[in-house]
Amino acid sequence: MQELVERIRQKKNFVVTSHVNPDGDNIGSSVAMTRYLRSIGKDAVHILDDDIPENLKFLLSDHEILRSDRMQDNKLGLDSYDLIVVDCSVENRIAIAPNIIEEADCVLNIDHHMSNTNFGDINFILPEVSSTCEVLTGVLRNIDEDAIGESVATALYTGISTDTGNFLFPAVNEKTFQTAAFLTTKGADRVTIANELYRNESLESRKLTRLVLETFQIENRVGMIVMTQAMLEESGVDYKDTDFIANIPIDTKGVSVGILIKERAEGEYKISVRSKERVDVCEIAKKFDGGGHYHASGCTICGEISEVIEQLQKVSEEQILKDLGNG
Repeated sequence: MQELVERIRQKKNFVVTSHVNPDGDNIGSSVAMTRYLRSIGKDAVHILDDDIPENLKFLLSDHEILRSDRMQDNKLGLDSYDLIVVDCSVENRIAIAPNIIEEADCVLNIDHHMSNTNFGDINFILPEVSSTCEVLTGVLRNIDEDAIGESVATALYTGISTDTGNFLFPAVNEKTFQTAAFLTTKGADRVTIANELYRNESLESRKLTRLVLETFQIENRVGMIVMTQAMLEESGVDYKDTDFIANIPIDTKGVSVGILIKERAEGEYKISVRSKERVDVCEIAKKFDGGGHYHASGCTICGEISEVIEQLQKVSEEQILKDLGNG
């Protein structure tokens, strides 16, 4: 950690970014990093070439996220900068223009994915930690704990909460709760976080849940649901606001591996895989050039939906047998 901390202390200008298809840990860590840098006298811009989910926009009060073209038009005044990439496991998933990566003086890679490829010039990866926001909290405390204000604490707490399933996932341990407690002392707005994340579903989201539940199937401890573009059109939900359905299969009795298949375009499907017990779903995702965590991973598969389902069922059953046996 010390090399990372010293680099941040020494440099003046930073660009902060994260991965495509933003989630709570992505937005929480990148917002927190940007605001923290400014609080300690640095010049920092937050760039993300993707749309922000509605349930996370409460973190963006008085905070602007730019697109890469603003940087390319040289409107930001950063002739020399370090690039901080948070919560992104591979370089080709960074939600920023490639030239901004290439022109950075140094790429700082802060993450918790076990599948991280160490693409940075400085890499700080803790795969045993619940979330990038938990990792980042430790980094910021080492730079200057007193500089963590309410808005930074709220963003960090949000990322921890979302990436742990509101503290339900197996990666949660004593340190996770200690970190959350520390952020609470720093002013993390737990009431707003709870209301925005877990008590604010729209009627359209409820309609989408009903539609995807009609596809729900359980076979040999594998639970699977499918979300199509037609369902999005019928329900009125935007694709970026659909992560809430990912845990439906795994939260069901008798399911060891839960899979959400989301149609992104014709013949292209984004796969979210979850597990409980001791099933390593990262191994499932790797079979399809994806990755992530032991209990939560993802990938993209192209093909006919019937073939996608068949492949996922087969690989999942094999992983369950390997990890759990016939019991």
